Amino acid sequence: MKVFAESLKFLKNNFLEILKLRIPSIPLHYISWVLTVPAILTDRAKQFMRLAALEAGIPGTQLTLAYEPEAAALCCRESAYQGTGHLAGSKSSSGTGRSLLILDCERGTVDVTAYEIMKNGRLKELHEPTGGPWGGTMVNQAFMKFMEDILEKKCGQNLSMNTGVNFSIYKDTLN
Repeated sequence: MKVFAESLKFLKNNFLEILKLRIPSIPLHYISWVLTVPAILTDRAKQFMRLAALEAGIPGTQLTLAYEPEAAALCCRESAYQGTGHLAGSKSSSGTGRSLLILDCERGTVDVTAYEIMKNGRLKELHEPTGGPWGGTMVNQAFMKFMEDILEKKCGQNLSMNTGVNFSIYKDTLN
């Protein structure tokens, strides 16, 4: 808990310092804090994040936890509005709203969520969030294994990610 709380406290204090440079007299009760969390986080884990934020000095009455995919969907909706000047949820002639598929690609996981933007601009979740261990780390590991396999076949050597092999030295061999 301490590590999360101190991290949030650092971010909060850094933000407030920068804000005071730009708006010196803003009352702190005007600030709403939104902490994004993965969509597949358990209730217990969300409570942990809320407690860490409270320990960091963020008032509970000014704190909202938002799912990362929802935040991304709202950003997409706002981007569409900025580009067209019309609310991205307005109904088309076929009577259906615009749908968004949000892929939240993180280091270790990918979370997938689908939303429909309703006529009033609100988001309707089309399916329960899902995901799995397909994030960037897994892609990197698969690529390294792929490169090892190629180099072992081309060079006849047993190469391992653990040996710190610099694959760029084998560029000519691959061509």
